[in-house]
Amino acid sequence: ITDDDPAEHLNFLGFKPEVINISLKAGEEEGGALLNRLPGKIPVIIACYDAYRYPGQRELIDGIMARRPDAILVVTRDPRDAELFPRARTIIITRGYTSPSLQALAELLAGNFILPEEK
Repeated sequence: ITDDDPAEHLNFLGFKPEVINISLKAGEEEGGALLNRLPGKIPVIIACYDAYRYPGQRELIDGIMARRPDAILVVTRDPRDAELFPRARTIIITRGYTSPSLQALAELLAGNFILPEEK
């Protein structure tokens, strides 16, 4: 499994995700094409990376959240990104984009973690 391909970690667990990579500086054309491809019924997971530094990325993610409020936002590095997306109902913060972080993310998405019960 390579460090930078989240799909490989999900494939290893038996899932077959469609991964669409966009540039950090996504423009209107790239963003519009992606927004038009959003499926209506399957889960959408958005991973951002330093969105606080890239306005195009923020605009695209906000557009996705407007169309798919059920989408899961994954903040892959800086937790400050989570504050940029008040529409997000579910946010997962990995604090990294290396193999251990992506493996933990895949395990969480697959439901393989048991969270401790509150006392």
